[in-house]
Amino acid sequence: IEVDSIGHDALCRPNILEGLIKTFGNEILDETGNVDRKKLGNIVFAEREKMEELANATYVYISETIAKIIDEAQGAVILDWILLPQDPAWQKCDLKILIETDLQTRKEKVILRDHIPESYFDARETTSIDYDKSQFDLIFSNDYSLDTLDSIAQAISSAM
Repeated sequence: IEVDSIGHDALCRPNILEGLIKTFGNEILDETGNVDRKKLGNIVFAEREKMEELANATYVYISETIAKIIDEAQGAVILDWILLPQDPAWQKCDLKILIETDLQTRKEKVILRDHIPESYFDARETTSIDYDKSQFDLIFSNDYSLDTLDSIAQAISSAM
């Protein structure tokens, strides 16, 4: 589960949208009245406190959605979420995996994927979370090569 997509959905919820407008103002909206994520990003990536306000506004919806997915799952659930170690779902995880990527590679991938300037990535990076690596069962370094991804998949499969 790519939890960012649940977060994007949260921005469309009327009660969350109303709260975001109260917190950040109408300038976060596009011409149709929906949240413009880049405009919102320009605000929240500038200050960690603003990022926390956004996280607080969307957290309950995201957390409840994840809990529902886990409760309804028939098999394994893989959660990709930067805030997972801060959520109650973390305690339900049988295997906690951190996949790290060096800053330059991550920057190149994100800029290409999200069509953002380097300055936007740099601002976003300043509000990112530092992990306590001792909380993870497995830690991998990812260079996005097929060989590396295959070895990570094999190691995870062996650990389960």
